[in-house]
Amino acid sequence: MIRMLILNLLITSISSGCRPSAPPATRGDLTLGLLKFLKEDDWNYDFKAGEDQDAVYFMYTGKQGRLSVTILVHKALSIITIYSRLDLTVDPERRAQVAEFLHRANYGLLIGNFELDFTDGEVRYKSSIDLEGLEATNVTFRNLLHANLSTADRYQRVFRRLVMGEGLTPEQAILQAEGPGLPGGP
Repeated sequence: MIRMLILNLLITSISSGCRPSAPPATRGDLTLGLLKFLKEDDWNYDFKAGEDQDAVYFMYTGKQGRLSVTILVHKALSIITIYSRLDLTVDPERRAQVAEFLHRANYGLLIGNFELDFTDGEVRYKSSIDLEGLEATNVTFRNLLHANLSTADRYQRVFRRLVMGEGLTPEQAILQAEGPGLPGGP
């Protein structure tokens, strides 16, 4: 019922000529805006232009460890995706336990999610935003990047202990990372 109401409102808005208030971001605008933000915010990075997507790479050292960061600008889709890869890989015999930990961590997260590649054991935190038809500002880039980095860093210490086999269950690890009463916690 609610979905139909929203769909009808959307169709009515489109057919009546409603337009977004901000000028739509073009393919180049997103990349240029991102690079401008990174320069103004004093980030050291490498840039690689591509046909379908542009990429920015840098290392980040947080309170809990280092992250290898990749920012992708998907040009045709006007989507920016940030991946923060944790500096440990998960051995095959620990992947099921780590997957449970990551699912528990994902529960309640507002921006982004953890991912585990079961093929090679890579763990990363991903956040993204669709900017089609919207104006991308420094605040947009800053909020997305800082939310990504702070969340990925917050879980690193406990993740490392879980991967190293220090006897934590996924539930205990979440309690240590989040504490009681926080999103995703008990």
